[in-house]
This record gives sequence, structure tokens and C-alpha cells, in this order.
Amino acid sequence: RIARILCAAIRQRSAPDVVIDRVMALELSGDHTGAIAAEAPLQKSGSADTLYSLAYAWETLGRAAETLRVLARAAGLAPTRPDIQKSFATSAANLGQYGPALAAWDHYVKLVPADDTARRERGFAAIHVNQREAGVAELRWYTGRHPEDPDGWYELAIGESSLDPTA
Repeated sequence: RIARILCAAIRQRSAPDVVIDRVMALELSGDHTGAIAAEAPLQKSGSADTLYSLAYAWETLGRAAETLRVLARAAGLAPTRPDIQKSFATSAANLGQYGPALAAWDHYVKLVPADDTARRERGFAAIHVNQREAGVAELRWYTGRHPEDPDGWYELAIGESSLDPTA
């Protein structure tokens, strides 16, 4: 009977929710190295849902680099999941990783072509990876459809100034 209880406790300790809680507890206690080590079994899980949950935990803790690292793995495991692709694109752009952000936005827009805001963000990312003309064209399209959105105009201004800083 004791062996069964111990086996159940060991299985429960490796359950994804328990591991994510442990990662958060270690991080909150200041043990970042321990938190990274505790997540290792989840990285090998092959479950995009589990990794997405882990990424959310890292984001909640304010750890953008860890969030991006985990989302990159989840995005690779679930290329048809728009929620994961969008989260990865947003996280990459927030960290100034515009190459991966552009690739993720391209992928996401193929999955959800009606998301105009994603097209705007894709255009802004394109500007940052020296695809300025394509980015500006995307942002002009966006501001034409959404003239009330100041973010679109701001991003378009950045893009146009990158084409000709004197204009």
C-alpha cells in the first residue's frame, strides 16, 4: 500500500500543472536557476498545450525571454494553432526579435487572414528586418482600412521615415 501511495505521489509531482506551480514558486522565491531546471521535463513533453501554459506562467512572472523560448518550442509543435503563433509573434516583437516575429506573423496571417491588426504588426516587423517597402505597403493598406487607429499611423510614420529619413 505504501508503494502505491509513493508511486501516486511521484506521478502527481511530474504532472504538468504541478511542475508549472513549482516553476512559479521557485522563480518567486528568487531561485531562477531552479525554476529553469524544474521546467526541463515539460520541454521534453511534446505537448503544445503544456508549453503554452508554461509560457503563460513565465509571462505572469515578467520573464519575457523565458516566455519567448517556451513559445518558440510550442509554436514549432503546433504550427496550426493560431493562438500560439500569435503569442509567439507578439512576444518576439516585444523583445525586438523582429526576424522571428515576422516569420510568426506570416504564419499566423495565413491561418487567420481576416486579422487586420496582425497584418499591421507583420508590416511593422517587416520594416525592422529591412523589408521596408513591403512593410510600408502593408501599413498603408492598414491605415486605409482603419484610419482611426493611431498605432497604424505611428507604425506607418516609422516605416516611411525609414525609407527616406529626410521626408
